Amino acid sequence: MKTTFRKFSKSGKSKFMIAGGLGKNGPYAYAGIKKGKNSLGVSNGTRGREMHIKHKSLKIKHNLDTKSLNVKLNSKRII
Repeated sequence: MKTTFRKFSKSGKSKFMIAGGLGKNGPYAYAGIKKGKNSLGVSNGTRGREMHIKHKSLKIKHNLDTKSLNVKLNSKRII
């Protein structure tokens, strides 16, 4: 994927990012917020609409179009 734009912002201990570009099958956009070791992000593009949640070593990815859920703990897939 080739990122065409990326904007960062910082407010206190929180960081915000908006990015977009061209993916394998078309354009995509991503928006996210990070505070400490926790992060929340939403993307829309080549793989459909996805929501990403990270809390320390737990990672959850939910595809809103296909209703698939992917949960990882310490890089091992548990669901």
